[in-house]
Formats: sequence, structure tokens, C-alpha cells
Amino acid sequence: RDVIEQGMAQLRADPWLMLGVPRGEAEDAAVKMAFRKLALKLHPDKNQGSNGPVSTALFACLYSAYETLATEKGRAGWWKRREREEAERKAAADHGGAGAVEELEVRWNRERREREREHFKEWGRTQQDTLRKWRMADERDGERRREEEEFRNLRLMQDQVRVV
Repeated sequence: RDVIEQGMAQLRADPWLMLGVPRGEAEDAAVKMAFRKLALKLHPDKNQGSNGPVSTALFACLYSAYETLATEKGRAGWWKRREREEAERKAAADHGGAGAVEELEVRWNRERREREREHFKEWGRTQQDTLRKWRMADERDGERRREEEEFRNLRLMQDQVRVV
């Protein structure tokens, strides 16, 4: 379990590592292709059972990494955060020692987890909206089929009346 948490923390910290895309060289299309490929393997619906909770957490990390790297603006924001973190880490090490650096790491990890939660909530809302649209389409399709069946039955009854 600790190994999994440690691996997850490393993946959260580096979206390029999570997606398996070369750092800094990724374009929108490469990021999208890598995300789709991994999403097929890690989606919680495909990995239920004993790996369900781990799969859900991994997919949340994957989605967060994709949201970060999907656009040029997102990639620039990641680099900006990384530079800020490095500067804060250096300043903390110079002034406060190892304890201050650990406090910064805890804060950054908390911020990353919060961003992941927000990304995952957004993904869930999108999925729910898609499912709702599918249900509505199925209901409309069912209504149309019922109307067609009623029309056919009415025509059959009319034809039977004409025959008699």
C-alpha cells in the first residue's frame, strides 16, 4: 500500500510521467493520444473488483495529468508552478532547513490532490451529463417505437375490419 501511495505521489507530481509523454516535447495531439490509450486500460469501469479503488485513484491522476497537459496554457501553468515550487524549496532550505522544505511538500501535495479532486468531479459531471443524454435519447427512441407499434396495430385492425 505504501509503495502504491509513493508511486501515486510521484505520478501526481509529474503529468508527463503519468501520460508517458516526453517532457516538454508534447503537443496537444500526442497528449490526447496518450491519454486515450491509458484511459482504455485504467478506466474504473474496466477495472472493478479488487483493483477498483486503486484503478479509480489512478484514473483520477491520469485525468488530472491530461487536464494539465491538454493545452499549451495548461503546460505553461505547470512549468510556472514547478519553477515557483523550486524557488520556494530553495528559499526554505536556505532559511528554515529540512522542516520548512517538508512543510512546503505537504502543502504542494495537498494543492495537487485538491486540483485532482476538482478534475475528477468535473469528469464525473461530464459523464453523468452524457449518460443523461443517452437515457433521454433511449426514451425518445422507445416512444417512437411504441407509436409505430400502435400505428401498425391500428392499421391491422382497420384491415381486419375491411376484410370482414
